[in-house]
Amino acid sequence: MAKRDKTILIRVTDSERTVLKDRAAIAGKGVSAFLRDSGLGDKPPVQRDQVLAQSPAPAVKEPRVVGAGERSLAERRERRAKQLSTTMPLSNARQLATREIAE
Repeated sequence: MAKRDKTILIRVTDSERTVLKDRAAIAGKGVSAFLRDSGLGDKPPVQRDQVLAQSPAPAVKEPRVVGAGERSLAERRERRAKQLSTTMPLSNARQLATREIAE
């Protein structure tokens, strides 16, 4: 077997790292061996459902409630954008309306 003396660095998020570690553990391998086998064509013996069942659920953000003041600003912006859209594309009109209301 050839000597493994080369390194490849990759960047992953915390959740991606956790999934990779979990998949490697399920396969009975280290992360390096798991990634090497997966990347070089060996079929990983881990099914997605197995990992999802064992991985922690991702945090879910609560929907943001828009206040009355923000809603009225959005309504003012849309009204102004519709007025401006008679002379320019709506996307440009929205940008201009946003700038006008912010000032």
